[in-house]
Amino acid sequence: MKPARWAGAIVVMLALALAVVHLRTEQARCAARMLKSEGDRIALRGELWELQASVARLKSPVEIHDRLRRLRELAAAKAEDSTVSDTNTLTLTHR
Repeated sequence: MKPARWAGAIVVMLALALAVVHLRTEQARCAARMLKSEGDRIALRGELWELQASVARLKSPVEIHDRLRRLRELAAAKAEDSTVSDTNTLTLTHR
C-alpha cells in the first residue's frame, strides 16, 4: 500500500473518530437538557397545584364573605382618612 493511501485511511478514521466523539458529546448534552426540563416540569406542576388550591380557597363562600368584609372595612377606613385629610386641607386653606 502506498503512503498516500495510508494517509487517506488515517484521515478517514480520524474523521470518523471525531464524529463519534461529537455525537456522544451532543447525546450527553441532550440528556442533561432532558433531565433539567423534567425537573422544571415537575416544579411547575407543583406550583400549578398550589395555585389551583389557593384559587379554590378563594372561591369558597366563607372566604368570599371574609374578603368582602375586609374590603368594606378598608373602604370605610379610606373614607374616614379622606374626610380627615379634607378637613385638614380646608382648615389650612382658610388660615
